[in-house]
Amino acid sequence: MQHPTPATRATVTDVRMQGFRQRSEVDDVLAWVDANATPLPATVVDVDVASGRVLAEAVRAPIDVPAFDRSSMDGYALAGAETHGASDYNPLSFEVTGQALPGRAYEGAVGSGCAVRVMTGAPLPQGADAVVPAEYAQERDGRVEITLAVGTGKHVGARGEDIRRGDVVLAPRRKLRAQDAGLLASLGIARVPVLEQPRVRIVVTGNEIVAAGDAKGAYQIYDANSPMLRGVVTRDGGVVEGHHRLGDDPGRIRAALTAPGADVILVSGGSSVGTEDHAPRLLAEVGELAIHGVAMRPSSPAGPGASATRSYSCSRAIRSRACARTTSSRGARYDCAAVVRRTGRTARARPWSVARSSRRSGASTTVACVSSATRSSRSR
Repeated sequence: MQHPTPATRATVTDVRMQGFRQRSEVDDVLAWVDANATPLPATVVDVDVASGRVLAEAVRAPIDVPAFDRSSMDGYALAGAETHGASDYNPLSFEVTGQALPGRAYEGAVGSGCAVRVMTGAPLPQGADAVVPAEYAQERDGRVEITLAVGTGKHVGARGEDIRRGDVVLAPRRKLRAQDAGLLASLGIARVPVLEQPRVRIVVTGNEIVAAGDAKGAYQIYDANSPMLRGVVTRDGGVVEGHHRLGDDPGRIRAALTAPGADVILVSGGSSVGTEDHAPRLLAEVGELAIHGVAMRPSSPAGPGASATRSYSCSRAIRSRACARTTSSRGARYDCAAVVRRTGRTARARPWSVARSSRRSGASTTVACVSSATRSSRSR
């Protein structure tokens, strides 16, 4: 089926009480996201706080890991060839000439018939090429008997075995995990280039919406979307720039759409075709209502667009099903978590927080008109 382009859909600026003439496929929405998402500018943060951030550029290893040949067991370092024939029935005896500890190497070389006591992580002594684990050795009176034959390289971590100097260890646009931060630290990297965190404004509409804990009228409902959206934004690396409950006041909603400071604006509720659903019309007036109405249930009255009224950051598109309930069989792919994160396709390679252009670009702020599950128990 051929679908109209976003530009064609955006020509209808006021659809209140007209109903949806058509709805876009979810793939159309994702295509708009892909076409309008651009990288954020980069900044640098300490590796200690880098977890959860998006890497701005590839990281190459400045050193080998390990940086030296080291023991991977507590035991005795010696020449592996000299252990040939060792067993429980034929223990072989070696003179213990010293000890190597983590951070402190054995001074000298291991001669024939000799062994050096080593701990895990200690530099492998010169002249040794294998380690017999302590479980297969018994030391007394300056000598050690071993009952296990080991080949060259056994229980030894060779220099550069894990990572070679110059290797790309982390690719750009990767969302850093805790173990990634540990890897960077193991390479001696203290500062990490990451993308800036998107600033997200949450705009909640609806005269019937009341904050949890406040007194509620007989025909009002509690705001469930705000804490959900806050949690999703924080979880996926964004910063909540502001949170506003504006009722159904068009002037206040327009001001929230055009005020500076946000890279992404999430409008909860007021996104359908009722008389008090002002967000789609206002967005079309101040910028672009790219798509209005998505062929999915629940929360079909949704869509993305862009506010073009100011000249700083961002052209970020988000999935439109921000406040949808997640009870449908198809909901697992397009649930609430998809508001600020790409899931199901290339989420790991391109997390949502990459999507903002430089503040010097003069791009517009992306706005998502999202259907509110709290405003009605019925989905269009």
